[in-house]
Amino acid sequence: MVLTTHDMHEADELSSRVGIMHNGKLVAIDNPEKLKNKYGKKEIQIEYFSDGKVIRQELPMGSAETDKLITQLMKDGKISSMHTKECSLAEVFAALTGRELS
Repeated sequence: MVLTTHDMHEADELSSRVGIMHNGKLVAIDNPEKLKNKYGKKEIQIEYFSDGKVIRQELPMGSAETDKLITQLMKDGKISSMHTKECSLAEVFAALTGRELS
């Protein structure tokens, strides 16, 4: 079955294989997870306390700066929450086409 949609959440939920079209050409095709891993940014969302305030940041996963900051915050006991941020197919579409879906 072929489904065409601009709703990337729907495509992610319903499809075992996704193709991304741009200017009439197929620019990528694979399962949703592989597309997100290949083209998406890997980030960590972190909340921590600093000077009595809660600081919220999105940091690139695996960078030396991120690792150093997280290690220090953990040693200081300042982390409130930390989660990995999963890339969406909408972000993959934007990375491949240079456009965002409305």
